[in-house]
Amino acid sequence: MTSVRYIAAVVGCAALMLSAVGCGPDARDLQIQSLQERRDALERANADLRALLAAARDDADESRVRALELEQMLADAERLLADERGKVRETGRWTEVGVFAWVTLGTDILFDSGQATLKPAGLATLAEIARELQSQYADRFIWVIGHTDSDPIKVTKNLWKDNLHLSQGRARAVALELMKHGLDGRDIVAGGQGERSPRASNDTKEGRTQNRRVQIWAVPRPPTDTAPMAQPADLEKG
Repeated sequence: MTSVRYIAAVVGCAALMLSAVGCGPDARDLQIQSLQERRDALERANADLRALLAAARDDADESRVRALELEQMLADAERLLADERGKVRETGRWTEVGVFAWVTLGTDILFDSGQATLKPAGLATLAEIARELQSQYADRFIWVIGHTDSDPIKVTKNLWKDNLHLSQGRARAVALELMKHGLDGRDIVAGGQGERSPRASNDTKEGRTQNRRVQIWAVPRPPTDTAPMAQPADLEKG
């Protein structure tokens, strides 16, 4: 029974008790006792609701903090890339600028609409990318960043709070698949940007298709051996 239904049940039971006790002195005592019990039950229910609300806020805050951290990391990378404009190289599916390399995969290839379970074609593509990362960028950190269009989630809204949540789930699925192919989870950062970083207008079907994507970046290692955000345990949480 949900907390709301619980409160309704408490109120209903209290009303039944009051209607059954009459109006004499003993009845007043019973009324007072019943009201006290009702007050105690309502206070417990309110405490439960406050705890649920606090937990929900904490979860939402954590997701948005991680999104902001990723946004700052991407902004820093863009500033470094600005110094390397005109030095773009294409290596197979990878684009390289200076010490950065990345590949962009349309999520329509990787996932069904509103889902974060990899399709067979997506599994095959990620197996190839894992081999390329190991052979070409073995000295790099890996960022896996999910993006969505701006359409609200409808069919699978029972699974995802919003587009940010969906993009994080998709990035996590890709990161875990790369780990299955031998990449060290300590070298992988997985997160999502939702609809925050579109590459095209969401006003057209073509633009929305471009915005639904997962980017895999091979980036320079930081000065320490500690990953800036995610560790394997973070990725493996259900």
